[in-house]
Amino acid sequence: NKELDKTVTSIEQKAQADFKKEKSILLGIKKDAKILFQASKLQKYPIFEDKNTLDILLKLQSENQLDGFITFTFNKESYFGVYKYHPKWEIFLVRAEEFGEFYAATTEIFKRVSLVIIAMTIVCAIIGIFLMRFILRYLKIITAGIIQMTRNQKLETIDIERAPADDITFLGVAFNSLANTINNLMNIFKKFTNRDIVLKAYRDKYIKLEGTRRELTCLFSDIKSFTYMTEVLGTDIITLLNLHYTRAINAVLEEDGIIGSIIGDALLAVYGALEESQGNKSYQAIRSAYEIHRVAQTIRKKMEEIKDKILSERGFLTPKEEKVYKAVLIEVGVGIDGGLVFYGNIGSYERMTNTVIG
Repeated sequence: NKELDKTVTSIEQKAQADFKKEKSILLGIKKDAKILFQASKLQKYPIFEDKNTLDILLKLQSENQLDGFITFTFNKESYFGVYKYHPKWEIFLVRAEEFGEFYAATTEIFKRVSLVIIAMTIVCAIIGIFLMRFILRYLKIITAGIIQMTRNQKLETIDIERAPADDITFLGVAFNSLANTINNLMNIFKKFTNRDIVLKAYRDKYIKLEGTRRELTCLFSDIKSFTYMTEVLGTDIITLLNLHYTRAINAVLEEDGIIGSIIGDALLAVYGALEESQGNKSYQAIRSAYEIHRVAQTIRKKMEEIKDKILSERGFLTPKEEKVYKAVLIEVGVGIDGGLVFYGNIGSYERMTNTVIG
């Protein structure tokens, strides 16, 4: 025991002589957490209080890993060091440095370098801000325009008329070109589908095959004697149909109706599908029906005027002209019904249509 005490004292004295920092330590830790010796300028501790670290050391020792690096808490401070297991004494020899002291020199160098970097960064940032504001002065206009479009959910061109010929201006020109292209595509899209579907696609960026049961009013319209008209007019029937549909479809849209489908001479219109519509859907359908009849009447009147002009000029119509005259005297039938229907998109993701069923 005297020999052991002498050896321990010698170890502590030698270690303290080698220490260059105030909180450096050398510990001899037994498996039961008792401290055999402690070389340091700190107060003496009889027990190694970091039980988690001791458990790790015991596990490593059982796995025959007898040395290595380790971190632990001692004297309520964090330490980093190396350990080695001494099998004869059955203790763990731990040589460690407190983290703050260990990194003190590095931290000081880092602080000085950081101050230099911060000073240079501030100077460069000030210069850079003035340069960037000058170079990117029109980028603010472009950004503000894009933000406004995002809020309004509507694409518009950006006014960069007085901008210099630089990359930022070219970016604005490219955006305006893209906006015009998309707007053209949207306008084309609107001609082939209903307004509510266009708005939903623009808002959600996606169209699903889905629908809901809704209380709607439907208007059905077709042209009487259409087969006879087609046989007489041939391809000219397209011109007559377009003349009729241009006005009839406007009559539907003006009353917040949407076009369910157009099949030859037949037109299906739906009322009450638009969320923003506040009118009575049945009354809107009736108003459209009266207007569609008025449109047909206007076309008949125009054709009668043309006939009267020909008769006044030459006094007669040829048999062919008589047939054509009878064919172009458009008469329409209109029916209105309302109730619970399915309204939505049917088909496939390659080709779909918006319609009502029920």
